[in-house]
Order: sequence, then structure tokens, then C-alpha cells
Amino acid sequence: MKRLVCILLAVLAAAAALSGCGKKEEPDYYMQGYDAVKAGKYEEALEAFETAAKQGDEQAETAAEIVSGYLNAQEAYMLGNLESAKAFLKEIPENYKYYAIGEDIDALRQKVYSGNMEEVPEEPKESDPPATDRPEMTEESKLSVEKEEEFSRREETDLELQQIHELIKSGYLDQAKERLNSLPSDMTDGQRQKAEQYRSELSDQQKNDTQENKKSDTDFTPEKAAEYVRRQYQLEGDLGDGLVAKYDADGNKYYELMIQSGSGDDAEILTLHVFGDGTVQVTDRR
Repeated sequence: MKRLVCILLAVLAAAAALSGCGKKEEPDYYMQGYDAVKAGKYEEALEAFETAAKQGDEQAETAAEIVSGYLNAQEAYMLGNLESAKAFLKEIPENYKYYAIGEDIDALRQKVYSGNMEEVPEEPKESDPPATDRPEMTEESKLSVEKEEEFSRREETDLELQQIHELIKSGYLDQAKERLNSLPSDMTDGQRQKAEQYRSELSDQQKNDTQENKKSDTDFTPEKAAEYVRRQYQLEGDLGDGLVAKYDADGNKYYELMIQSGSGDDAEILTLHVFGDGTVQVTDRR
């Protein structure tokens, strides 16, 4: 009977080791889609958003609807079916402007509702002077172009600020911080105020996360860890004195403990790592 119990304990220990070692961090499909949209790779973005949506990410579901609506409307437009294109555009969620695809959606919407189809550019007429012979831009024209470029940069910065705010609200704090630090230096006063506001919100959110982590660490006591071990290995007695609190590379708190499994010739010493979610990993056996 004792030998049977020892064998069962050994099997349980091996199962615990396998369950701990097999964990892999899931890729962030929403951010993959987000980056693909910025790069103009809409098909790739749609695939990533749909994958994230299947995992329960509501924001990714909305993003998938936006990209899908644009692609469907664009295809209908290219086929000359303006009514279908309009129908697809109407189904696109209103917050599409927060995404980099927003400008393309607005441009397509303008084409569809104006009824203008894509035209092949005409060959330059013989009467047109070569580009090298055309007169240089006047100072007034240059100023006009510079103003347009400045306005365009401001619009891009406004869009970037909106997207940063969305990242903060969605909990993507590292990405938001990186993009805040990459904002252009020639922002308007209003844009600077928004950036400072978002930095403040980001800092508050990071503090809240830190406090929650500390609270979680406080709740995870040696007694709790010992309870997990006793339950998994069917042990009795006090294990608290042998538990040592440590942190892994990701900042997750765990307790390290050595126990004896089995008896006689089947006895072995196991080194265990016990995590707050009840996971018990066997990291060494002798």
C-alpha cells in the first residue's frame, strides 16, 4: 500500500512539473493588428484582430469590424457597385477615426458618395511644358504649401494622441508610454496639454497596477502556499517554516519549498515553486 501511495505521489509531481513548464505567454494579437493597420497592411490586421476577438477582446472585435468594413467597401467600390460600398461604409463603427485607417475610410467615403470612380491619369498634353521648364513656386505658394504641411502634421499628432489615450484606457501602458515619448517636439499648446494629461493618467494607472500587485502579494501568504502544497501532495503538518518568498523574472511572487516524496528506496527530495494562483511547479528532484 505504501509503495502504491509513493508511486501516485511521483506521478502527481511529474504532472505538476509538466503543467508548469508547458506554459507559454500568448501573443498580443490586438497590438499585432494595431501595428499592421499603421503599416497599411489591412488584411494582416484583420486576421490579427479577429484572432484577438475570438479570445474575448471586445476592442479587437470593434477594430475587426472597422477594417473589414473598409475592405468590403473598397472592393465594392472598385467593382463599381456604389450602393454596396455605401452599405458597407454605414456599418463601420463610428470610432474608426481613432485608428490609422481612419483617413483611408474618409477618403473612400468621399469618393463613394461623390460618385467619382477611379480614373486612369491622362497622358500629358504636348502643349504642357516639361516639368523642368515650369516656373518656380512663388513665395506665396511656398507659404501655402508650408501651412498645409503644418496642418497635416497637427492632424497626425491629434490622431496619435487619440490613439495613445485609447491605449491607456485599454491597459496597454507600455505601448502608450513609448508613443508618448515619441511625440513630435513642434506640438501646439493644446496638444502639449493633452500629452501632459495623458502622461498623468498613465502614471496614475501604473500606480494603481503597482498597488494591486502589492495587495496580491500581501494576500499570498506562506500559509496559503503551504495549503496549496498540502492539497496537491496530500501532506499533513506545518510547512510554513520551510517556505521562502521569491520573485521570478516577470515580478511574480512565489514560494520555494523542499519536501520529501515517498519513502524508503522510492523517497526523493522535491524542490517546489508555489505561485499565487495555486500552481505548484517541481523545479528539482533528488
